[in-house]
Amino acid sequence: ALEDGKYDNSTHTSTFGADFEWNDWRVEARLNYTETENNTHLPIPRSVGGAVAASYDVTDVLNPQLNLFEVGTQNPINAADIEFALDLAILVDFGMDTEATKIKFDAERDLELFGADSTLKVGFMTDRRDAEGGSAIAFGGFPADVNIASFATSNLWDTDFENTIGGVYYDNPGLINAWGASVGSLTAPFDPDSLVGIEEDIFAAYAMVTHQFDWGNFTWGARQEYTDYTSSGPDLGIAVSDDFGDFLPSAHLNYDVADDVKLRVSASTGLSRPTYTEWRASAIVDPGERTAVGGNPTLEAETTWGLDASLEWYYAPSSLLSVAAFSRQVDNVIYADVVRVDGGLYIPSEAGNIYDLTGFANGADGELTGIEFNFIGQATDLLPSPFDGFGVSFNHTALDSEFATLNGRRFPLPGTSDGITNASLFYEKWGLSARINYMWRDAWLSGTESDQLAEFWDEQERVDFSVRYILPESLTGNTQVTLFGNVNNLTDEQDLRFIGSPATPNQYEGYGRFWVVGLRLDI
Repeated sequence: ALEDGKYDNSTHTSTFGADFEWNDWRVEARLNYTETENNTHLPIPRSVGGAVAASYDVTDVLNPQLNLFEVGTQNPINAADIEFALDLAILVDFGMDTEATKIKFDAERDLELFGADSTLKVGFMTDRRDAEGGSAIAFGGFPADVNIASFATSNLWDTDFENTIGGVYYDNPGLINAWGASVGSLTAPFDPDSLVGIEEDIFAAYAMVTHQFDWGNFTWGARQEYTDYTSSGPDLGIAVSDDFGDFLPSAHLNYDVADDVKLRVSASTGLSRPTYTEWRASAIVDPGERTAVGGNPTLEAETTWGLDASLEWYYAPSSLLSVAAFSRQVDNVIYADVVRVDGGLYIPSEAGNIYDLTGFANGADGELTGIEFNFIGQATDLLPSPFDGFGVSFNHTALDSEFATLNGRRFPLPGTSDGITNASLFYEKWGLSARINYMWRDAWLSGTESDQLAEFWDEQERVDFSVRYILPESLTGNTQVTLFGNVNNLTDEQDLRFIGSPATPNQYEGYGRFWVVGLRLDI
């Protein structure tokens, strides 16, 4: 399958605010409106029914060797030389518009409470989100007067992987233009009955008090949230509505062990609602890849409660050494499950073709515990100028987690690694900020397959570099001008996804190095 897709994404946001004092209260009020549009247009020529002989060598599963031959001969051919029995035309159009209106009000005042100097903070927030969109898929024969093979170029794929099949680039824009000129329009007919909609209303109110003492401070409070949502879509033919409320208390203790040593202890609760993709009452279908992602409008929000403790030593004015331990209990864990279904469920002409459907479900009995080490050291405490701009930071987190799927099988929490390490070497002085970052993380769960096998991303490493320079005010006046550059994946790492163990990979990918340079104006 070939494609030359068009992806249009835009976000427009406006915020109005007011900060003022009223009697003894300090007040902040905000009104925000955000409109987001996401549109996808995918015209996909697809050739099927080709015959080829092949030899393969998977001794190295990360570098498989596949060679193509004419059927019944030992004459080698390339992928572009395969003759197909049928050329198909697939049109996929998808759009989603989201409108969000948020009102936020916060107020605080100082007072004496329980014999201690205290600060009382109260506030509320309303957040209304409306998302509406739909998809259209057209599937038929490709126009006979357009020869797909004639758009193959002689340029081999530019890849760091083996290209033993002789894959070449196609003139995709030229092919799509010829297709459009032949049929007159490349727009899939849109069915109004296919509209997908999600309406979400959230109201939250909180109150918290911070007491100041000679030995530190203590903060306690609570947040009450109320959620009302409706999710509708063509796949289920119904609209699912629900509402729920959550009471979320918390308490935080900061104790000054010494002038440069602090002990922090906290107990907290939290809430994480499903994303729109997870909550939608429909599926996003990709016939080119034979995949579908389906939402689950009956998902429940994840809820957590946990304990945290940390000890921090500020051994120099700009430096820190700390250790922290934490534990979380997670209910209604949201996880992805992959099943294989008949493509005719979504596209009648795809009946008999097997699609991978990714769906979402709520697990149970989620647990997460961990310990974290942090170090920040700056040369400003040790070296004279200009070397005092150098610094280093290091962070390592060790985690242990698990949850139970619907079938009672236990896996690590999705997206959590057993170990994560971040380290940076930086220089910051005279408007210049340069930083080289190293990141390593252990393997983590991305989903389950038929609720039986675990799908993991293998461990990853990244080295990135970034630099910023703010031009002197003597050159720019009241406008702050920042020159910046980023280089991601300096060491050109590649990523592996596997089922069960790295010996059974199902995806191996690399995107090379990524460069960004630019200019930013703050007026």
